[in-house]
Amino acid sequence: MLLPRIMNSAIIWTKEHWAVAFGGFGVAIISGLASVLWDYTIPKSTSELASSIKTSIGSTLVHNNNGNYTNIQNFVFKPREDAGEIIEKLIGALTEMSKDERHTVEARRDFSISADRAQYTESDLIKAVDQILKSLQAHPNDKAEAEAAIESLKAGKTEKSIQFLLKEAKRNEARADQANKEASETLKNLGAFHFLKGTNDAIYYYKKSISYSPNDHDSWNGLGRLMLRIGDFNGAESAFNKIIDIGIKNNDKIALIRGHGNIGLVYQKRRNYEKAEISHGIAYTYAQSIGKNDSIAIQKGNLANIYRIRNNLVAAEKYRLEALDIAIKNRYNAGTSYQIEGLAKIYQDRGDYEHSLAYHAKALDIMEAAERRDYESKIHRNMGSIYVIMGNAEEANRHLVAALRLAEDISSKDDIAYANAFLGLLSHKNGETIQATLRLKESLRIFNEMELQADADWVSDALESVRKNDEIEDILLAAMRY
Repeated sequence: MLLPRIMNSAIIWTKEHWAVAFGGFGVAIISGLASVLWDYTIPKSTSELASSIKTSIGSTLVHNNNGNYTNIQNFVFKPREDAGEIIEKLIGALTEMSKDERHTVEARRDFSISADRAQYTESDLIKAVDQILKSLQAHPNDKAEAEAAIESLKAGKTEKSIQFLLKEAKRNEARADQANKEASETLKNLGAFHFLKGTNDAIYYYKKSISYSPNDHDSWNGLGRLMLRIGDFNGAESAFNKIIDIGIKNNDKIALIRGHGNIGLVYQKRRNYEKAEISHGIAYTYAQSIGKNDSIAIQKGNLANIYRIRNNLVAAEKYRLEALDIAIKNRYNAGTSYQIEGLAKIYQDRGDYEHSLAYHAKALDIMEAAERRDYESKIHRNMGSIYVIMGNAEEANRHLVAALRLAEDISSKDDIAYANAFLGLLSHKNGETIQATLRLKESLRIFNEMELQADADWVSDALESVRKNDEIEDILLAAMRY
């Protein structure tokens, strides 16, 4: 089943997706029997895009001689007074909201679960009079039909009673379907609520939701993302493939966007960037076809991350700025933070740590306000690793300890492994060999458990450097790319 899906995905991607920015080069993507060559171009200049963003939000995003955007004093948070709808402070409204206010909003949601569930059984269609009379109590207008069915049974004939009970069965079936949908919806809401607070509870509620409504791609999506969080990549891939199957069966493009986009994240975790690019590209194409701007921005950001890892920072920055522009104009607060964080990583890769930290800090403000501990952990880790490189041990330790605590709170396995690894590298720089070894060994254990060989390899190299008391900057810089 996987090979046809990949081949079909590659064909859709190449037929519908416009050229992806990738310097001036082409890349060959081979999937199954399909071999496709794309010519990478940049259809719109970065400076034009920056100008567009400046006009939209009134930021002072300035292009310097090095090709970087450096002046971010008013970026996003202080729009011009004449910036139209943007003046409502896309991000500020969220970051300034007190926790009490957010909890009040959350409290308005109804997360109660009904223990009752409408029942009907087709196997009992001829349990005759009792069932007919029960139906008649609920539907008195069916009196003539009910009496005829009972008289027929007295005469030893079942045809009329079968017809009557089939009618009742259909009514019960509709009630049961509706009850299942309502139960699934409530459980799904509980899963979403716990997604940010407790991974195991969220998994339980999403699985229960799926048991009531097996074709609800929202629940499969939540479950898949949680499987990804706990390092069960096979489970995540299975869930996202289920979403793709639902999307194909129902011609549901929202499901197809989610399925392909999120399975791309699984491929990124496994460092299979060719398949990841195909999956994100297909999701982007479907999102474009229905004008789903939030998904367009997300997939541009996902593609930007692949280009950054491939060291094509020009294409990565272009895609991030385009995605940021969409997120800001459409007031996607978490999405805006995601794109700002992506830009911070680009500055980090350029060695511009001052501006990278500034962007990280802005992204962190938004995610803390939204209580997105999954993203908070990653941002703290990124900031901590920069401080390790800069030699600021106190700030490095503060951020990395926060990253580990947040990752452990939500059982985010690879984030736990990364935080331990970076804390180990920090300990090594501080001359704490035993602590460094313990941290790195724990990280190695987790990466091996998740079968992430590339990550296990660099941690093994770090352990060897600790043993030999070698410098670890090159290892750290390489690890910070992921």
